[in-house]
Amino acid sequence: MKLGMWLRNKRYELELTQAELAKVLGLTPVTVSNIETGKYCGRKSIYALSRFFKVSIKELLDLKNEDN
Repeated sequence: MKLGMWLRNKRYELELTQAELAKVLGLTPVTVSNIETGKYCGRKSIYALSRFFKVSIKELLDLKNEDN
């Protein structure tokens, strides 16, 4: 599963909007949208996702690499 789809599924499970998730993660809604659509995911985003969802950075990077 690609990172964007994984994030969208997790967000739906928590019944959060992109803006709500962005606020919790300390990111912008545009950044969350860009991750979900596979356009962008920087180090700060990976770290925030790892902490919030309690998954390893390696797992997220593996998902991110599927996007490429």
